[in-house]
Amino acid sequence: MSAVITTTLPSKAAEEAARVMGICNSCRYCEGFCAVFPAMERRLAFSSADLHYLANLCHNCGACFHACQYAPPHEFKINVPRAMAEVRQETYVEHATPRAMGRLYSQQGMAIVSAALIGFVISLIAAVMTLKDSSRLFQSGGERGFYAVVPHEAMVAIFGSAFLLALLSMGISCLRFWWRIRAAGSSAALRAGDGMKTIGAVSTLRYLHGGGEGCPSGSDRPTSARRWLHHLVFYGFLLCFASTSVATIYHYLLGWPAPYPLLSLPVVLGTIGGLAMTIGCLGIYRDRYRRDRNLIAHDQKSMDLGFVTLLLAVAVTGLVLLAIRETSLMPIALIVHLASVMALFLLLPYSKFVHGLYRALALLYYYREKRQPNPFASSEA
Repeated sequence: MSAVITTTLPSKAAEEAARVMGICNSCRYCEGFCAVFPAMERRLAFSSADLHYLANLCHNCGACFHACQYAPPHEFKINVPRAMAEVRQETYVEHATPRAMGRLYSQQGMAIVSAALIGFVISLIAAVMTLKDSSRLFQSGGERGFYAVVPHEAMVAIFGSAFLLALLSMGISCLRFWWRIRAAGSSAALRAGDGMKTIGAVSTLRYLHGGGEGCPSGSDRPTSARRWLHHLVFYGFLLCFASTSVATIYHYLLGWPAPYPLLSLPVVLGTIGGLAMTIGCLGIYRDRYRRDRNLIAHDQKSMDLGFVTLLLAVAVTGLVLLAIRETSLMPIALIVHLASVMALFLLLPYSKFVHGLYRALALLYYYREKRQPNPFASSEA
């Protein structure tokens, strides 16, 4: 069944995505690969809202591109991964809060990350040297450790404010995205089961499997490497967040201030999380440079590598800080780590972190929509 392509499209990227989806909707060879194709089969026309929804269901695994008989050099030039990636780029910009920052980061992600890291390191060093004797920067950890360099109250005020600001910005962006994809058509009410299925799909990266055999990486041969690398980064990040949460409980509820012993729960969680993030980020760097250029949006590199660089900086500086916390280099290592964390917090709303949030919302919408009768698709993933 041929699809009707809407004529009121906001951009060339959306126009190309609608063209691709129209042809895919007639073929349907890849309907079992991921959630994009069953969701596509529910539509005969592709509005801007539909395309933003479908684009954020896509995991860019590349399996459909390598399986497609209409991929280049065929005259149809069907490339679902790139078409979806181009629309996702627009999603990040359009729903960013403020939008101007989203546009700037999408174009100059690596430059902004580098400037933020260097700027925050210089600012924190200047602040510490202004408020304290400069010799503090080259003293051993001592009994009070980190708080002898930066007082606990200052850490909470500065980094707590930055984190809350990031949460507010991302919350507004997610609401904008949700209201946008609601226009895609489903009127079913949300159920608890939809949320549970979404959590399951997100936590297992269900659709980053290329139809079951893995995703091509550098060749047509499918592999699960990309999926496991993303797992390492995702769960490493969660472990580091858990480490901070446990340390907060220790400090405020139990009256146990940092630093903590090497075998304490916060340190163990942070160490495992930091190692997982480091390995995962380095692997993603390697995969990014080996991937088929056909699968990547033209302007995606800076944004992709910017976020991976931020995560890698936080993980590596945290591990280095742990290793030298009893030496005279601890204060400098602490400042570099805190600068990395500050840059991460403030840039989260514009980085590829929102990629995960929008995808989760798209999956939630997908599972809600899936409960409604579908007169067009023969099967669903």
